[in-house]
Amino acid sequence: MSCPLKPSRNYEPHVYNFVGRILGPRGLTAKQLEAETGCKIMVRGKSSMRDKKKEEQNRGKPNWEHLNEDLHVLISVEDTQTRAEIKMRRAVEEVKKLLVPAAEGEDNLKKMQLMELAILNGTYRDNNIKTPTLAFSLAAAAAAAQGPRLIAAPTGQVLPPQACGPPRRPGLPS
Repeated sequence: MSCPLKPSRNYEPHVYNFVGRILGPRGLTAKQLEAETGCKIMVRGKSSMRDKKKEEQNRGKPNWEHLNEDLHVLISVEDTQTRAEIKMRRAVEEVKKLLVPAAEGEDNLKKMQLMELAILNGTYRDNNIKTPTLAFSLAAAAAAAQGPRLIAAPTGQVLPPQACGPPRRPGLPS
């Protein structure tokens, strides 16, 4: 079962980045949507590829026919009829939310995506914490306030003490 969705004609793709909004940094938003809905979500059509030269080279080739179509989101799911319909409905609702541009400065999804990208790139800085040493001391203070961390095993599932030691290599004396 598949369902193509197209962004509104009122917003041109070069003005509003639907592809980036749906995919997110390194495809994380799309992967999260796929995990939540159980559907495969693909951005297809003209302007769906980041590399415009590669898009032009692939246009007209087998398996790249979608590049001749308008920009759209292809949602597909394989499951029993009833379950597939439920999953598809949920995925369509979620993707439709992403196809409506938010007001400038009020786009929380974009803010989250930019934060995720900064974290992935190692450039994220929390504006609330002025220096790294302060961040470390705050984290240490929070950990100390919680007290010692004890991890309890369920009753009857206790490992022998020798299982808790460092790993041993076979063939070497203990």
